[in-house]
Amino acid sequence: MAGSVIPLPEPSQPDLTFVRVTTDEQLRAYADLNSRAYGFPLEAGRDGLLGSTLWKNEVHAYLRVRDGVPVTCAATVEADRRLFVVLVATPPEWQRRGYTEAVTRKAHFEGARATGLTRATLHATAAGAPVHPRIGFQPDSPMQFYALKG
Repeated sequence: MAGSVIPLPEPSQPDLTFVRVTTDEQLRAYADLNSRAYGFPLEAGRDGLLGSTLWKNEVHAYLRVRDGVPVTCAATVEADRRLFVVLVATPPEWQRRGYTEAVTRKAHFEGARATGLTRATLHATAAGAPVHPRIGFQPDSPMQFYALKG
């Protein structure tokens, strides 16, 4: 999906707070949210993110926290003169509450504010696809994923 979705108003949701990912502890929570949302072992998500200075310093990665518990996450990173929305995830027990849309808007807002970019692109799962048109994205090409057997 792609869209000229910036500028967006700064999002807010009274029962949640936004936290920018800047520490290893926050990055672990980000990885764990993705693993839980997509059914991967926790270690699989952690292997790709933990210790990454890129993710703590250059990616505009955000957690949404409710009562001290991270419940959803989204990030944007500059790529080819646009923002690329990456690793948006909400575990099943927190879905369908508007949290994913709000954290995705926050990642867009902060990424655009930091870079001045007005275009964004993302890959959406079938479950997440209904969220993104509300933000301003339009589907532009289908995508399929494959895994090796065994």
